[in-house]
Order: sequence, then structure tokens, then C-alpha cells
Amino acid sequence: MKTEDLSFSTVRFIDVNGQRIVLKTSNAEEMDVTKDQIHFLVSLENEKLKSKFPKVIDYKVSNSEVWYTMEYIEMISLDAALVKNKIDVNIIASTLENVLKFVRDHLYTNYRSDCDIQYLKKVHQNRVIKRVKQFKNLCSDIKPLVEADQLIINDKKCLAPYTILEILEKRNFFNLLNPKKLVMTHGDLEANHIFFKPNDPSNFKLIDPRMPTEGGDPAYDLAKLRQSIFNRSHDMFVGNYSYHEDYSNKTPQFGYSSFSERKNGEFERLKSIYNYHLQDMEEQFNNITLRVKLAEAAHFLSAPPYFVSFKHPKNLAKLLYLKGVLLINELYQEVIE
Repeated sequence: MKTEDLSFSTVRFIDVNGQRIVLKTSNAEEMDVTKDQIHFLVSLENEKLKSKFPKVIDYKVSNSEVWYTMEYIEMISLDAALVKNKIDVNIIASTLENVLKFVRDHLYTNYRSDCDIQYLKKVHQNRVIKRVKQFKNLCSDIKPLVEADQLIINDKKCLAPYTILEILEKRNFFNLLNPKKLVMTHGDLEANHIFFKPNDPSNFKLIDPRMPTEGGDPAYDLAKLRQSIFNRSHDMFVGNYSYHEDYSNKTPQFGYSSFSERKNGEFERLKSIYNYHLQDMEEQFNNITLRVKLAEAAHFLSAPPYFVSFKHPKNLAKLLYLKGVLLINELYQEVIE
């Protein structure tokens, strides 16, 4: 059985003249993304933007290698803060509020380009199809899961993602929801890319930006953040879940639950802050709430190829896929049925 997952770039901490810095080296698959990342960081246009992203110290871009070094940030990630119940939720809430205000007022206000009418199809539908195919080929016992036309997940009957994506495309869903413009975004605004000072929630950094040169859709960013706050992907990544599967019936059945050191009420508070700012952006970006839901489902469905090996918690890749299946089915019911 194959157990090698796809890989991201390599990150190492090194000491240079007594100063600790971060070295990020791209693998072959990520070279173009890392080039865009370098360009983004060295091209920030004003001090407000520069203050919220890491400073690039040195970099190299060639046909054979792409790397850069940046300042070491003595902060805690939002991801770690959510997993461990050591930081008061009031501090996390203030940090989240500050991050959302910053991206709304200073990042997403920077126009980059008009949006291709095929944008949503390319960024979400095509990405999901490609990654699910990769997922199926990486591990032999995944094939029955991915090829099932219907699944029962936590007692809910679900259609396969490819079926729903085909229906949505036939009903012109992607074109109807397509953003009108692309703006400056982070491009990968998940919780482990947000670092902050617990004693000063206004002091935060957004690391590892992945915005394409032409710009991005804020919904893509906000869906990454929603994964952590609404669906607690951070707990999944550290193995805080239970999982079971049953292929004995015609329709395969799956069950899972995730758990956290934090109380549900704390997450509800964070959700309310998130939803307030998302609703506020609805006037600025057409249909952003629906696009966030689509993007979040696509993020979960696209993640499994990176989490199939034994170095990750058992069945994590399957769980991420199943979460994506649930989310795409919820969206389908909301917009179609």
C-alpha cells in the first residue's frame, strides 16, 4: 500500500551571525507558488501591509531552486491557541477581530484584476477533481471511499462530490457566483498562518501568503479561516477525533466526531465575530457567503493527498474528505433543493 503523501515546501530554522531566521525551500511542485510568495512579500506597497507580513531577508529564484529567508517571529499561532486551552478566549477573540478588520480594510481593498468568468470552476471544481484523483491513487484502501456514488456520514445520506459538482455546473452555479474582481488576498489564511502576541492581540503577522499574481477572491481566504473556527480542522490535524467505517452494506457508512479542550461556547463566540465581518463584506463582494461555503468544501476535499502517510493521525485523510463531502452536500441542499 502506498503511503507517501504530497508535500509542501520545506521550512527550517537556522542561525546566521547569532540571529535566528527561517529558511523556506520549495520543492519542484511548489516552485511557482513560492515564486509568487516571494514576489508578494517583497512588493508590499505601504507600511501598514508590511507590518502584518514577515520581512524577507534574502531569496533566490532560478530554474533549479527557489528559496527565501525571513525573520523569525516570536509569536504563537492561532492554530496552536485554538488547540490548547492555555490562552484566554478573549485574547483569541480580539486577535480574530483585528485580523478580520485588517484584511477587510487594508488587504481586500486593493484591486488586482477583473475576474475570469471561469474563475470558480478553475479554482474549486477543477482543483477538487484533480486532488481527489490524486488521493485515490495514493493509497489502495481509499478507492472504495472515493468511488462510492452515495455515502452515509454521521447518519446523513450524501451524494458523491463529483455528482454534485456536475449538477452545479449544469445549473450555471459557478458562473452565477463568480466574483466580479480579484483583489489582494493572503491566499491561504488558515489558523496556522496567523501568529500573534498574547499580551497584545493587535500585534499579529500573516505568514506564508499564496496569492496568485492576478489576485484572489476573499472568499478563498475566509473559507480557510472558517475551517478552523466552524469545523475545527486544527483539532483534526492533531488527532482529536474518533472515526469508524463500515463497507458491509450497499451504501458505505462512516461516522466521526471531533473534540477539543475548549468549550463549545468559546467557538460560538468566535463564530459570531467571524459571521459579523463576513456579513459586513457581503455588500462589498457579491455572494461572498455562498462562495465561502463552496471554497470551504473545496478546501477539505482538496486536502487529503497531503495527509495519507503514517506521520499523520490515522484516517485523517479520510476524515478530511468526508468533511468535504458533508459540506458540499449542505451547500447543494441550500442552493438547489
